[in-house]
Amino acid sequence: MTVIAVLVGLALYAVASFGPDGMVVGIGRLDDFPPGSVTPVTIEARLTAHVPRVSDNAQSGIVEVPIFVVNHPARGLVVLYASDPHLGCRVVPTSELPPSYNGELSEATVFLNPCHGEQYDILGRYISGPSPRGLDRFGVSVEGDHLIVKLTEFSYGSPAPSPAPSPAPS
Repeated sequence: MTVIAVLVGLALYAVASFGPDGMVVGIGRLDDFPPGSVTPVTIEARLTAHVPRVSDNAQSGIVEVPIFVVNHPARGLVVLYASDPHLGCRVVPTSELPPSYNGELSEATVFLNPCHGEQYDILGRYISGPSPRGLDRFGVSVEGDHLIVKLTEFSYGSPAPSPAPSPAPS
């Protein structure tokens, strides 16, 4: 597997070839994702199979896939698709919001959709907003000291809670 990873600002940008078992992308060494970190990464991939939500954005079979690699102290490595499930806007970490942002944030909010205000926690779970579910995920594994993202191991985020029913009129 050939992998080139280039540091671009605070984000990693990975260009990769894929293993024979599908779209498997090496995105960096484990040291690049220390415990407690949230790291934005953009993968440029040549799709060789259908990936829900991702394939729709492909141009000539090539697509940029924005992700967040979360190294959660209790849950380990989680790879979140940084595209909001509601209308596909790019989700940003709250640490990247401009000082002028004046919206209300839940104390648990780590990711925000600046287009419509959806909020998600560190594991991509839905907190608030019009999204139907939490952030979608990709499969992840470790080979030696490298982090591997499996684009074909796509799973939809957990559904947003249903709104409480309105009380019946008296």
